[in-house]
Amino acid sequence: MKLLVVSGLSKHFGGLCAVRDLGFEVAAGSIHAIIGPNGAGKTSLFNLLTGFLPADSGSVRLAGTELLGRRPHAIARLGLARSFQLARPFVGLTALESLMLPLGLPGRCAGVAQQRARAGEWLDTLGLSHKADAPSESLNQGELRLLDIGRALAAAPRLLLLDEPFSGLGAQAVRRVAQCLRDRREAGHTTLIIEHRLRELMPLIDRALVLNFGARLAEGTPQAIAANLQVIEAYLGRQGTLA
Repeated sequence: MKLLVVSGLSKHFGGLCAVRDLGFEVAAGSIHAIIGPNGAGKTSLFNLLTGFLPADSGSVRLAGTELLGRRPHAIARLGLARSFQLARPFVGLTALESLMLPLGLPGRCAGVAQQRARAGEWLDTLGLSHKADAPSESLNQGELRLLDIGRALAAAPRLLLLDEPFSGLGAQAVRRVAQCLRDRREAGHTTLIIEHRLRELMPLIDRALVLNFGARLAEGTPQAIAANLQVIEAYLGRQGTLA
């Protein structure tokens, strides 16, 4: 079953084409990656999918429901949550309170006590339990990234979009996040992930879409992508291998 179906998606900024006639599908219960060199259009794609940018043309359907033309909050209500490339704190809230916010959405936790308990579990899962009562603005960038990922996970989305979740994280934190994504997949949930750290990413994913200059360069299994000469050239020039 295809949870996300994208077709003919395009976005221009003046004379620059950030996303060019793009189409792809994401199977339910999978971890699907969007990769490509810097400036390939990956984050622009996420912004189109989540309503932060209007598309020039195309279609984006989540479980058959068209997302284009909807505001970000409306898309979130349909079951799509995301993290951001640059994680920012909710100033004035503690780390625990920041994770309680998505748990207060309809259909999540019934009361404040349950929200607090579940938020504490997420903090423990992500290795942030010692920061529960710390103001979120006091967290370093790596901790803020984990907190941002935790907020998206706590929303229990049908489709989770993560924008460079491993950036700035140490090996232990990467393993924690990766295990959360494996657990989601085992539970039948779906993740779409942008990431540059291919060594950590490739063993985790089921398929990858490679973008270059806003267009589809290749798509396939991690093994097929790692062996694709066009992909290797786009990343490294004419010689080299993808780890």
